[in-house]
This record gives sequence, structure tokens and C-alpha cells, in this order.
Amino acid sequence: MTTILQNLTPSKVALAYDANHIAERTLFSRLPQAELHDEPGLLWYATGSDADSFNGVLQTQLEPDRLSPAIGRVCAYFQQRRLPFLWFVGPSSRPDNVGLVLKPIFGSIVNP
Repeated sequence: MTTILQNLTPSKVALAYDANHIAERTLFSRLPQAELHDEPGLLWYATGSDADSFNGVLQTQLEPDRLSPAIGRVCAYFQQRRLPFLWFVGPSSRPDNVGLVLKPIFGSIVNP
């Protein structure tokens, strides 16, 4: 993030934190052997590490009807490679219920 946040309302701070988190984690895609997948509505990365924090979905901004297929595809990718991963959900995540849809898959929701 290159802009200094001037509006310190809770919603603006939360969105700035979300954007900063996404930018920080995107740097993991620069590790050797790492991949960054920047798809319409979905940003995710895989490093090949067996630590879940080094693999995951950073941003979800999908239409509700595209969410389940995307979840299935990303989960299949990591399962085929036997890699753990995290799916980050923040204030910019769409649809609004993405965390609830993911909860049965991941078991719990932890905010970054």
C-alpha cells in the first residue's frame, strides 16, 4: 500500500488492513518454486511448503454462483499436491457469506 490512510473510520481501517495483508502475502509468491494465481475474482498462491501459512487464498471477490465451483477447484489443487493452505476472509471478501460457506470445509474461522 503506497497511500497513507487519512480516513480512520473503522470500516476504512479494516479495508486498509485487508489490503495490506493481501499485499504482504502476495510477496510469498516470489519465493523459488512459488506460484501466484491472479484470476478474475480470486487471488491465491502456493509455495510448495508444508506450512499452511505459505499457501492460500488471499482475496475472494466472486458472484455467489461462482463461489462453490472456485472453492472446489482450489481445494482440489491443494489436495492433489498434499499441501495445507489457508483461505483468508476479510472485509473486502465477496460474497458476504464466504466465511460461512468455508466454515464446514475448514472447521473454524480465524480472522487475520
